[in-house]
Amino acid sequence: MRAKRILISAYIGSANVGDEAIISSIISQIRSKIEPVKITVFSLNPSHTSSSFGVRVFSSWSILRVVYEIFKTDVYICGGGGIVQDETSIFSLPLVLWKPYLASLLNKKVMFYAIGIGPLKNNFGKILTRFVLEKSSKISVRDTDSKKLLISVGIKNSKIIIAADSAINLKPCGCQDACQIMEIEKIPTDKKLIAVCLRYWFYKGKGIPNSIFERRAFAKGKHLESYYNFIRETAKTLDSIIESYDVNFLFIPFYYGRDVKIHNDIIDNLVHQERVYRILRRYKASEILGIISNVHFVIGMRLHSLIFATIAKVPMIAIKYSEKIESFMKLIDLSQYQLELEYFTAETFFQKFRMTWKDYENIKGRMEDCIKPLRTLEYLNMSNLLTLIR
Repeated sequence: MRAKRILISAYIGSANVGDEAIISSIISQIRSKIEPVKITVFSLNPSHTSSSFGVRVFSSWSILRVVYEIFKTDVYICGGGGIVQDETSIFSLPLVLWKPYLASLLNKKVMFYAIGIGPLKNNFGKILTRFVLEKSSKISVRDTDSKKLLISVGIKNSKIIIAADSAINLKPCGCQDACQIMEIEKIPTDKKLIAVCLRYWFYKGKGIPNSIFERRAFAKGKHLESYYNFIRETAKTLDSIIESYDVNFLFIPFYYGRDVKIHNDIIDNLVHQERVYRILRRYKASEILGIISNVHFVIGMRLHSLIFATIAKVPMIAIKYSEKIESFMKLIDLSQYQLELEYFTAETFFQKFRMTWKDYENIKGRMEDCIKPLRTLEYLNMSNLLTLIR
């Protein structure tokens, strides 16, 4: 029996913990449900992806190899993650969608797998999304808002399945391994530990890719006033929390090489820097989930820091910088525990923290209630892939 060839392409190999969690879960499920199978992945960092997952890996930028592998595959998976959007750059959508479009032209079975849709801010993005996705075989999205947006651009309701983010099925590393990491990083456990997982989101827009704008801002040491305000107000709030609740903070980067910069700026503005610790080394997604499982609370901007908190049943506050944060918090029925970045102040942050801390046991119970239905939803991704394979 010939092995089924499955090709996976998304934002893989970027040193983003969330993207690693997604691809790890997808590969694990494919291997458990489909035999024999030959999995190929397009990655921005082929050597790291290959050593992490043990699959055939080729560079996303090697155009001839990309075309050749699409030609050979049986099924093309695009996803998961929030890849169908034009918020980070005007170039994002064309770079993502040309590959599944080519696969459709070659009469390959194409599945958009557990993707987040939007924002789609311009008409070009909406037209391109409809043009490419309507040619696919299956579309599964990770939240209701994504489905509504696809319908609004012209995709048929019957073509779209609401599932959940693939990372929801990620398993943490063993408790002993997580404790060993905490020891290596010299993180004490004598006080309650609050994880902080922030990101840079202070851009002018105007067509400049966010990553380029961010690099220039840090290189020049000049940011928008909204960034400096966020740093000041966050540091002020964290100091107040330390003084009021006698806790320690642990800063965890979910995008290596990027998140640490904003974390360092906040720490530099703290009065109680001796109560702050950092994850300095790079770890697998399962290991980061293991660390999250050992903290008492999470303050997160990164979507997958919130997903990891949900898996670990650790109460959290979400800082909403993008629509995908609100979509996830609605999905788990915890919308009241999010802060709007647009109206962010130390006063509103501390008030939200105090409310959430007070509701700790209630939130934990609601997380326990939602995790099983979320995993049931997530399995719809795989069940729809199996219908394509069979």
